[in-house]
Amino acid sequence: MSVRKNTRGRWMVDAQIQAPHGSKIRIRKVSPVQSRRGAERYERRLRKAVMEGTQRRVDGALQRVPTVAEYVQPYLRDLDSRGRKPTTLSSTEGLLRNWITPRVGGRSIDAVKTVDFSVVRQAMTEAGRNAKTINNALVVLSGMVRHWHVEHDISPPAFRVGLVKVAKCEAPFYTDEESDALVAAAGEAGPDIETLVLFGVDGGLRMSEIRALRWSDLALLGRATVTVSRTREGDEEYPPKGWASRVIPLTGRLVAALGGVVRRLCDPHVLLDRWGQPLTRRMVDRRFRKVKRAAGIMHGTFHTTRHTFCTTLAARGVPPKTIQELAGHADLSTTMRYLHATPGATDAAIAALERRPETSLTEQPRLNLTRPPPSPPSRVFAEHTTQGDVPGSRELSEGSRRGQMAEK
Repeated sequence: MSVRKNTRGRWMVDAQIQAPHGSKIRIRKVSPVQSRRGAERYERRLRKAVMEGTQRRVDGALQRVPTVAEYVQPYLRDLDSRGRKPTTLSSTEGLLRNWITPRVGGRSIDAVKTVDFSVVRQAMTEAGRNAKTINNALVVLSGMVRHWHVEHDISPPAFRVGLVKVAKCEAPFYTDEESDALVAAAGEAGPDIETLVLFGVDGGLRMSEIRALRWSDLALLGRATVTVSRTREGDEEYPPKGWASRVIPLTGRLVAALGGVVRRLCDPHVLLDRWGQPLTRRMVDRRFRKVKRAAGIMHGTFHTTRHTFCTTLAARGVPPKTIQELAGHADLSTTMRYLHATPGATDAAIAALERRPETSLTEQPRLNLTRPPPSPPSRVFAEHTTQGDVPGSRELSEGSRRGQMAEK
């Protein structure tokens, strides 16, 4: 009998049965009767149904296990129903179509093993894909397999995905001089482009968050702030990354730039194109490239302004937790990736090491850690001792005389 308890402590049947036509059927189902004997009876019933060809009618649950290729669309539909963004669905579908299905698409989804992950990883490595893309594909395959097992109330198998180690590199950023040159060039191009650049440099907003900004998100009276509560992907808007909104104070030059932006009644968004439509990702990239050429800067993208925002705050001594809240990072480790060593900081650290104090470490006075000598008894204590008022004084004096005689 192939009965056991799963990770949740429930009795289940885990058996591989050979059908009359020669193929093997893997059955992994939770027993309706939660006892060893009940699970054994359930296994005998399942084996009999397989031999008779009526396994689909047993509890209505023993249907044929789909292959990896057959389970792609149900998995994507479930992701869509759970509110995943179109970009996430598109990237997941691309990884499944280009890398996972051609390699392991014919395998039953309950028969995926560690070697299948190795096949996908090796194929992507030979094709020259970077480590992050390879890890994304492996995570998608693992998530789809576990999703099928959870949907059928089966404990997921234990396999090793074997993620590729990703080299940790610092994100690029603009120096203070480059940042000021970008803002100056954007100011000459117009208030709309200046506002766009300042939202990245002084606000740390993502491009999708800037495209989704509305005038109702801005509070310009008193303490000027912006509330980031949505992101824009294509023509649709969704909750921000991490599903958490945040409030960011605005700098003085950003408030001044917003004062020059014309507010149109045709659309509630802050930044629009000439036709009164929200900016697309391609429009933002094209405008930022023009600003870079005008400033004489040839490196970086618009997302580099967000890196610059985090790096500048770290250079000014802002705590990492505060930077995490302003940037909207779900994990503090993501914030630490943006905390670069600013140019000249390492030189200043070595210069501080070379500066010698006036008193060297060897010439500094040592602390006297020896026991201090006992202080003489107070006058009051001495007077009371002579009068015999202190309890036990006679015993103490006799004990001290015996000690002195023993020393002699």
